[in-house]
Amino acid sequence: MNQNFLDAAKKGQNNWWRYLLGVFLIVFSYWYIGSFASGILATILFLVSSAANGNEVSNLPSEFQNQLELYLQASQTRYFVIYSIPVLCAWLGIFVTINSLHKRQIKTLISADSSFKFQRLISGFLVWLIILIAFTGVDYLIQPQAYSWTFDLAQWLPLFPLVLVLTPIQTSAEEFLYRGYLLQGLGLLSRQRLVLILVTSLLFTLPHLSNPEMQRGEIWVALQYFSWGVFFSALTLKDNRLELSLGVHAANNIFAFLFVNTKDSVIPTPAVLTINDAGDPRLGLVVFWAMIAIFYYFFFGRGKQHSN
Repeated sequence: MNQNFLDAAKKGQNNWWRYLLGVFLIVFSYWYIGSFASGILATILFLVSSAANGNEVSNLPSEFQNQLELYLQASQTRYFVIYSIPVLCAWLGIFVTINSLHKRQIKTLISADSSFKFQRLISGFLVWLIILIAFTGVDYLIQPQAYSWTFDLAQWLPLFPLVLVLTPIQTSAEEFLYRGYLLQGLGLLSRQRLVLILVTSLLFTLPHLSNPEMQRGEIWVALQYFSWGVFFSALTLKDNRLELSLGVHAANNIFAFLFVNTKDSVIPTPAVLTINDAGDPRLGLVVFWAMIAIFYYFFFGRGKQHSN
């Protein structure tokens, strides 16, 4: 008999205080250690670049900060790397929390039996990528004026391998935290799936409320992030494992960073196309619901049997 995904939390040490401490460690690793590490790396790169180019570096803290910010903004690829550092630190926090604090394998965040199905991850990745391409293509045909050609080969080429490596790390960190660690942990308190989905989706939404795209319409964009959370949590519970969510999340972000980004993105990149005006966020929300309905139906519609 297949083990229930939520039962993985019963393995190892699962005291309530361990979860509180675990969340603190992960958040501390991301916000504090990550911010410090990215600041150090950015400063080192700036000083090395300035020395190599013979540029003068100000001794005044405020002026030095301005020079550093201008240096980072001069290259979207450089900014992308610096932005990724806190996520790498979050991964470290997740690993330490699961292995040292809870005394269980990190793979139990993927499935209760610690197995990993790469084919399931690739299936989720490819199906979502096809849906994205199809909907984006239709939107481009309807309103081509909303898109700008922003492809810059000199910046795009070095960005390409970085996105392929760093983006799955970033997205898997979020999935391991929200749909793995928190979803399983909350499953110790309640087995009501609707409650688990709503709570983890709300927690997933909160950190995104400071993103610049919220200016399109706070309520509707927040609802879209909440819908992302519901989608990922529902997929994980339905499939009884995490690979589909891992694949979808990675495909979505890789597509955005490399091919079609938005002008107000929290992570600007030299994508092939940039959407200058994302349009009515209410319509965007409805379109997103249609996309996730198609994906869900493809894997679970008409009584399809999914692989556990």
